[in-house]
Amino acid sequence: MTLRTWTNAALLVVTLGFVAWAARFIDATSFVALDGRRYFALFDDAMISMRYAWNFAHGQGLVWNPGEPVEGYTNLLMVLVMAIPNALVEQRLAVLSVQVFGVATLLGIAALTGQIAVLLVPDASPRARAATRLAGFAVPLLYYPLAYWSLLGMETGLLALLLLAALAALLIYRRSGDLRWAQGMAVLLGLCYLTRPESLLLAGLALLAFLAMARTAPAPVTWRQMAAVGLLFAALPLAQHLFRWWYYDGALFANTYTLKAEGLPLDERIEYGWDYTAPFLREHALLLALAVAGILLRRRIETALFGAMIAALIAYQIFVGGDVPAWTYWRMTASAMPLVFALAIAALVMAARARPARWTAAVAVIVGGIALGAALERFWPEMAFDVPPYQAPLNAINVEKALLIDAVTAPDATLGVFWGGTIPYYNPERTAIDYLGKSDPVIAALAPDPDDPMRGWPGHNKRDLTYSIQTLQPTYSEEFAIGNSDIRAWGREHYTALVQGQNRDIVLFFKTGDPAVNWSAALERGLFPWMGWNVDAYFAEWPGDAGAVFMPANTLDLNVPAVGPEAFSGAAAEALAAWERSRRADDLRAAGVDYLLVDHNWWAGLSDDERAVLADPAQYEPVREWRVDTVFVRLLRVREGSIAATGQ
Repeated sequence: MTLRTWTNAALLVVTLGFVAWAARFIDATSFVALDGRRYFALFDDAMISMRYAWNFAHGQGLVWNPGEPVEGYTNLLMVLVMAIPNALVEQRLAVLSVQVFGVATLLGIAALTGQIAVLLVPDASPRARAATRLAGFAVPLLYYPLAYWSLLGMETGLLALLLLAALAALLIYRRSGDLRWAQGMAVLLGLCYLTRPESLLLAGLALLAFLAMARTAPAPVTWRQMAAVGLLFAALPLAQHLFRWWYYDGALFANTYTLKAEGLPLDERIEYGWDYTAPFLREHALLLALAVAGILLRRRIETALFGAMIAALIAYQIFVGGDVPAWTYWRMTASAMPLVFALAIAALVMAARARPARWTAAVAVIVGGIALGAALERFWPEMAFDVPPYQAPLNAINVEKALLIDAVTAPDATLGVFWGGTIPYYNPERTAIDYLGKSDPVIAALAPDPDDPMRGWPGHNKRDLTYSIQTLQPTYSEEFAIGNSDIRAWGREHYTALVQGQNRDIVLFFKTGDPAVNWSAALERGLFPWMGWNVDAYFAEWPGDAGAVFMPANTLDLNVPAVGPEAFSGAAAEALAAWERSRRADDLRAAGVDYLLVDHNWWAGLSDDERAVLADPAQYEPVREWRVDTVFVRLLRVREGSIAATGQ
């Protein structure tokens, strides 16, 4: 077997192994819903992009809500890619298509990383170059954060792919002097900008490197030609800015920029960013050290460029305040990790070549394995599927909620959400209200609350629930509390909570009395009132001296200060037994009961005569009732009777 044949066979084995793992990952993030069909879900931020893509693909424009021109995305190219499957297939399969696109993206990243790593060691032996290519191909596929974000629909992988393609074109230009490769690089960098605007930093570095390379290129390059390459890059960013100004009512920046970049002092933002980034630097210290070694061992423009790009993305992550503290999957820096891998692999190959012996190659492999293992140690349980991928269970719950909302509400219903992706995406006809402001300029323009425990959470630290919920009053509200914002007391007065009988994690809050809600359809689909949402709240401040509350049967598992039949003994138990036969208030008073709390299940088991007694206002005074369709909880005051009055 020739070296080339062996290399290709090894690459094929790695490819098939990764595709099998990716298929297992996609399966682990999918689920069979209550309707019996398998659904797929992306990371919720990616599902926000999917809603924009769905609306665009169906003639509603690049908007979150039709008729509301707000740019609540920062990944235009990814949205346009998502629009293709959204135009061709049903929603759940469109989601799957984006995940399959992520698989292809990762394989492209692997191929380019391997090729770039080989270009960094031009003097290596054929065997060393083959090993370099194989390592450069395999290592990016092993890096879980990059796979995680790419397979869950984020633009991280697409940005990495376009950036690597641009750099590969630049390296080929340096070797060949063919200006068409530099022009291709410029277009690819423009596409990077459409994928993530912060890639402007990387594009600037790449264009500076091109200017430096052009001075020593095999073919002479004029200043006019250099300027043309720069203008070729600038065309796409300029086109997007003009489109934004025209389409989004004169906006100069995306609404997400206002949301994340404004309102927080720079020093405080940098402090949050450093706190978020420090764990990344600790986990990747060995890999970053090897990358620095690669730059020092091969002091060329391209290695310096790679190092500058890595440093730029790390600095950018610090500058913008990091990411949500729980999202330690390094979304912003994962796109630069293939460059780290290429430099690290090149360093190990050059170090092994300096001492040509079998043991040096083995040591290089061990050192590289330890460095990669240190960066991935925290992710091994997810990589091995010992635990579900991060947020996969939550994504499944949100899909179930979305399907139930679609089944029990009319198209004119409005949906208030903190998680702005999955629920609005699977309800495209319904207007959505974004509590966290990605698609709401009113919220995005606010300043973060200085006392909010989520103040350091970019994109999640601005909100006004009084405006979003109490003023706009959506038909459905995802919740009523986040951070230090809490209007649950108001919510209990105006919203009814429904819980799914087969999955108690699925709780839906609908505006009480809203005609857009089909309450009967909700009950038919296993949604029954979570009476505790209202009943528990009523009893939360129940005065201790208000008297004894008796509940014959707590079939709804309410958390209320009521006692059941088992709490009675002696004469009180005898009086309660008499009440079971008569239902008269004086017997219940004799048992020491001041209030009677009953639910619809217990009431349904009574005879007509028993109900007539309990409905007698001379014996029982209605205090309060919580009702949704046929489901209710009723509180009655036990009136003073003859026995209580005479002291018997």
